[in-house]
Amino acid sequence: MKSLVMNGFMLLFALQLANAQSDVPKSVMSTFNSMFESAEEVYWDEYDEEFLASFYFEDHNVEASFSESGKWLRTTTYLSYEELPEAARTFIEKKYPDLDYEPTGMKIQNAKGVRFSVGIETDTESIDLLFDESGKLVK
Repeated sequence: MKSLVMNGFMLLFALQLANAQSDVPKSVMSTFNSMFESAEEVYWDEYDEEFLASFYFEDHNVEASFSESGKWLRTTTYLSYEELPEAARTFIEKKYPDLDYEPTGMKIQNAKGVRFSVGIETDTESIDLLFDESGKLVK
């Protein structure tokens, strides 16, 4: 009986996913496919008139947002610590020498440029750091 219920949930999930994929406007799909031709495991969501694709691309987990007209809005690529700009890593290592883990980061690209976001957790605080493309701290 459990497997029958589980199979039912899996079928329902697959049908919802297929429906969500079919609701993506052709203009959005066209822009997405031209930018991320080799994307794998693509899943779509719609939030506040934006279409968000979550997918795997060039060895990274990535999210890309598009307007309903198909205009690209931003791309967020999840990075390992080693993939952050060297200047950003140097800043983190000097400012937080007692950090006992390597934080991960995000590369955020939009029409204004590229930023790198890194979250730091210490015993007493949570800090969000924002670096420019060269790794210089901007916030």
